[in-house]
Amino acid sequence: MSGLFSVWYNFLMNANLKKQIWTLVGILIIAGSFFLFFSSMVNAPDHQVVIGGTRINVEIMQTAAEREQGLSGHEPLADNQGMLFIFEKSGLYGFWMKDMLFSIDIIWFTPTCPEPCRGSEVEGPARIVHIEKNVAPNTYPKVFAPKEPAQYVLELNAGLADKYDWHENDEVKF
Repeated sequence: MSGLFSVWYNFLMNANLKKQIWTLVGILIIAGSFFLFFSSMVNAPDHQVVIGGTRINVEIMQTAAEREQGLSGHEPLADNQGMLFIFEKSGLYGFWMKDMLFSIDIIWFTPTCPEPCRGSEVEGPARIVHIEKNVAPNTYPKVFAPKEPAQYVLELNAGLADKYDWHENDEVKF
């Protein structure tokens, strides 16, 4: 037993080794802090949609797989968050509430710029062409679609379109 105590005592008394250990602990703490900071930046939305002066942070769904998944199984969003679906061209894109856990407002909008600016990237300005309000999960398998073609669709918590007094033909900026 005294041999183990002696090794431990020598370890603790070695000033150079203690310094190295504390340096390593400090480096790990700093590296962990940087990792947490930058990982939160990666997960933060980097796009916004502005309707009537209200900014909504959006997660962009641009691929077919992302658009198919959408908010299915997703937890409710914050009031300043939404999911933006981007299509290659304008169309009558329908949405349903399969596997949804909360009610949403669905807003379709189309670019107001000339045809050359209509790519699959986020571009603006645009105008709202249709709004479906308070669409509940129990409406599945009903499909909701706009009255006229749209290239973008924004899903957000139910009630926000009324709260912010958004209407068809309102301008949308990216």
